[in-house]
Amino acid sequence: MQSLDFWTKELFNYFLIFFVVISALRLYSILQRPYKKDLSQPKGSSRFGAFYALTFAMLPWKKESTKTHWATYAAGMLMHIAVFSAFLYAISIRFDLWPNVMQIIVQWIGPAGLIMAFGLFIKRNVVRHMRIVSNLDDFLSNLLVDFYLLGAVLTAYDFLWLALWRLAVILLLFWIPLGKIFHMLLFFVSRLLFGWQFGRRGVIKHGTPLSY
Repeated sequence: MQSLDFWTKELFNYFLIFFVVISALRLYSILQRPYKKDLSQPKGSSRFGAFYALTFAMLPWKKESTKTHWATYAAGMLMHIAVFSAFLYAISIRFDLWPNVMQIIVQWIGPAGLIMAFGLFIKRNVVRHMRIVSNLDDFLSNLLVDFYLLGAVLTAYDFLWLALWRLAVILLLFWIPLGKIFHMLLFFVSRLLFGWQFGRRGVIKHGTPLSY
């Protein structure tokens, strides 16, 4: 474990630079694509559409894919909460911001999130129609997130596992700019643009949000 601790410390900053540079290049290439102004007559509120897309549209009964898959939705949400908690735990350790509080949170939420994440990985392998539409990127991304959560949970219970968690972070720093996990950097922007366009066209209209 000492050698792993040494090498992960030595390599961490290099992979962090790699993550920043490659992510910036990908974002730049996206922004360089041609932009076509919408010349159609506005029929609704683009601002309300953007607000709706970032709030009520995220509710499970508003998503076609989750209306009949509540268990999968709940598992995915718990996994994402655990991942975010692990990220906050890392920040709290780095900057000494209530690390003991975040440690307890990860000790409670982390194991459940890890079980859910691995369960989703198994489902992707077992359910035929999911396996058919999945590729190596899907499986690898899932496993890397599982490894990250495992490292966070082990570290929360025993700090001697920090080197293993750091290794998981290094692997993610390498893979995020190259794989599908890159969507984490585009998620809110894509939701905003989706709501903006559909709100402007009147597809998303003012009303009682929970009713449509």
